[in-house]
Amino acid sequence: NRNPANGHYGQSERFIMTQCVLLDGLPGSGKSTTAHLLSRHLQAQGATTNWFFEHDTSHPIFEHERIIHYMTTGDFDASLFDEAPKKWRAMCDTWAETDDITILESSFFQSPIHVLLLNGTGRQEIMSYVMSCAVVIEPLRPRLVYLGLPDPAIALERACTCRGDWFAPFLEQVLERSEWGRTSPLDGQEAVLAYFADYIQTVDELVARLPFPTCVIDISDGNHERINQLLCQFLELPAMDSSIPPTHSPERFAGRYLARKSGEEFTVFVEEGVLRAHGPSSAAMIPLSGTVFEILGLNVRITFDEPDDEGIYQLVRFEGNLPDLEAEWQRITDDAVRT
Repeated sequence: NRNPANGHYGQSERFIMTQCVLLDGLPGSGKSTTAHLLSRHLQAQGATTNWFFEHDTSHPIFEHERIIHYMTTGDFDASLFDEAPKKWRAMCDTWAETDDITILESSFFQSPIHVLLLNGTGRQEIMSYVMSCAVVIEPLRPRLVYLGLPDPAIALERACTCRGDWFAPFLEQVLERSEWGRTSPLDGQEAVLAYFADYIQTVDELVARLPFPTCVIDISDGNHERINQLLCQFLELPAMDSSIPPTHSPERFAGRYLARKSGEEFTVFVEEGVLRAHGPSSAAMIPLSGTVFEILGLNVRITFDEPDDEGIYQLVRFEGNLPDLEAEWQRITDDAVRT
């Protein structure tokens, strides 16, 4: 790791010696949760943050829909990477004159390197691409935090557990459509495991060559308090309190809600006084005010509305820059799932 150059850092110097935190790691490594907690922690110190969730439709670097298009079709779009250094420069120009701290997850490694590696791009060419982006953003004094899992088997298992049952066959299909998969003698989960190993080795080489400070945190033990402590030490921040405050009378919010247009369901349940949103792996809901919440690791705001005579809320409104995010969800049952 290198010490940041001395210079005038503006008001943000009080909080952190960078204006750009790059958070990366394999799927399921906790990037979004860590980015969200870091953003909240910096705000608690008085900083202004811009956290970009990887699926954010206002993402300054990558249109996630184009990444997904490659993953689902195998059609490689070279312009995605030709444009990236220019977009990094534009982002740099935008934020360099402010005191804002930008947090980007999955943007420096995961989104581009998966596509390049799957497309059969050589490691040296990948290295050149990453270094060209690294040079562009140096005025923001970036720091990179990589949430690492050295064992590919553990990394794959955790990714599939986090994403759900659909993820393992999806990865197999992605590899079958890719140049990497076509040139590999392996198939099925053996191919996926070998690909994860290749990706991990590629990233390890890249981290070692980056021209700005980096911190690799082994997350194998799943100890989030330790991970957050190491993150704060690296960024020279006070210790982080990542606890989620309990919600007053949480049963008012718990239940199942139905999207008015798509018919999708959203379930809220109570666990030890904390509201959680149901999914392949449940996520805590952070109270911002009496009826307004954020879902941990998801850059959306949720507002409960239209309480009935007993104070049970009948409507949920979502706000955020996520693809196809429906605005209103209607309660369909008062059953609160409790664990």
